[in-house]
Amino acid sequence: MVYQVIKNIPVVGAMMIADKLPSVLTKFKLVSLLLVGISACNSNSNSTNVVIGDSLGLTSTNIVLDPNGTAPLSAELSFTTVVAGTVTLTVEGKGPQGIPISHTFAEPATEFRLPVLGLYPEHINQVVVEFDAGAAGSARDVLEVATAALADAPDIEILVNALASDDSNVFMFSDQQVAFDSQGEARWALRSDAHHIYRKRPNGLFLASVSESSIRYHDPKFASY
Repeated sequence: MVYQVIKNIPVVGAMMIADKLPSVLTKFKLVSLLLVGISACNSNSNSTNVVIGDSLGLTSTNIVLDPNGTAPLSAELSFTTVVAGTVTLTVEGKGPQGIPISHTFAEPATEFRLPVLGLYPEHINQVVVEFDAGAAGSARDVLEVATAALADAPDIEILVNALASDDSNVFMFSDQQVAFDSQGEARWALRSDAHHIYRKRPNGLFLASVSESSIRYHDPKFASY
């Protein structure tokens, strides 16, 4: 029985009491088990009680404007986190009547590579990044993204607007590689040879966006055109 007790004690403990009585061995065994139990509890605590700060520490290095050279009003945001969570991206509206464009990426993850859509041209855009990790906390960062003017962008005049004041959809017209918000501001643009989706109708008329035929604006493919 003495050998069995020593076998269950850490090597250091066994060396310390090798010449002691069996009764001492039994007491040391209880102390050893208690120490092992405390160590296990501390280990579990460190792995589950991770708390994030108020900021993820994002900087301009985390966001790249028009990474593919075809969408000058789009960007890509990349970062990693220590715990899994969801991200909400918002491009703040410009001026008192500006329309913010926001999207929540609801799939929890620790590695993110997200499209940032809805930037204004010739403007220092405010991009709000909100990270929600549930019980581990939440964080918020604001990044600035400067864009250039759009060449050959048409002027849009809104004659009648029956949409809600906070409507954040964007609208397209065929033969124009630009999408506008409900205030007539350009929020997306394509600079490539993919004219097939912007052709004029055979009768000379143009197509415009309608609610019955919409696409999900924050699809990553949209940012890579």
